[in-house]
Amino acid sequence: MSVPVEAFITYCSREKDHSPMLLPALQRYKSQRIRRVKAAADSQGVAFYILSGKFALLKAAEPIPYYDHLLTQLEVDQLAERVAGQLKREGLSKVIFFVSAARTASVEPYEQTIRRACAMEEIDFSVAPLEAENMLDWQKVMAEARAAKMLLLKDRTAGEKRFQEILERHGEDGMIYFIRGEGYESLAEYQAALNDYRLAEILFPLPKYREQARSAAGRIEGRLPPSTKARDSETEPETVLKKVPDPLIVKAVRDAIRFVESDPADAVRALGERGVRGLIMCLERENRLESEGSWRQRTRRLTEKKIISEIAAYEMDAVREIRNKVASERATVTHLDAKASVKMFLAALNNIFGSRG
Repeated sequence: MSVPVEAFITYCSREKDHSPMLLPALQRYKSQRIRRVKAAADSQGVAFYILSGKFALLKAAEPIPYYDHLLTQLEVDQLAERVAGQLKREGLSKVIFFVSAARTASVEPYEQTIRRACAMEEIDFSVAPLEAENMLDWQKVMAEARAAKMLLLKDRTAGEKRFQEILERHGEDGMIYFIRGEGYESLAEYQAALNDYRLAEILFPLPKYREQARSAAGRIEGRLPPSTKARDSETEPETVLKKVPDPLIVKAVRDAIRFVESDPADAVRALGERGVRGLIMCLERENRLESEGSWRQRTRRLTEKKIISEIAAYEMDAVREIRNKVASERATVTHLDAKASVKMFLAALNNIFGSRG
């Protein structure tokens, strides 16, 4: 009789090594979450597996090719039967399934699969949220953001510079934008606050925080003057696009609008990659600027040189961040994200080109 064993299991990741060669699963998946669970399993002397929507349970050293497949609800039953057979062969008695504390809807089919497979084999099953590894670092970032907010209230220029430094050091975090939005709201800079709250909603991985940002944005919209609220009527696609000088940008917008419902990820990519990047290059060409630095740094340069407004920069940042969701595990990209991306990019174009004849 085989000795029953315990296993730590976690799901695969969207980010992978694109090498055409076969690679060990642990190397193929570019995920710190997976590596943390593997390290925890090794430290406790328990088995470790990665649940793949394509290959079922994988051992860390098992060679796999590059692939791109997200498990869907329709595939759960069939994959659960396959996984149940693997669990039985491995003689497992207990499974702990590790998920990111910021898990999204795309993780649900994976959790259902392993839960059903364990039920079929009467295996003890539990889910363990994987908390942020550097929680103290995160708390430090939040403390920095709140200090920057206090500075913003005293000295707007110095406060904005401090927030910019925090974002450059730590990356674009929804809470940083949310806290800056609070500062702008206190200063009655409602349009700036609204843009930060919208960015925060896009970046927050957890529903409760996204709802908090959405509620704050709704509160701000109620304070905007009627002339500002009426901007939507000025951003009818063709009205805006006829003023855009670059046909590739126009095509990106039209492609995005066409794919909003059928393929929101493609719509978001069209705007974030061909749209925002094309717009930055177009403005750099018009103003004879060097194309240096990251896309975010290049957007900031356009703002500093007064080529675009802060509001347009916020709108471009928002579109770029929605696009970044396509290449990350933070959230599933939906048609609502695609619609928001189109709306924000059209607003940016209208801000930049709207006054042109």
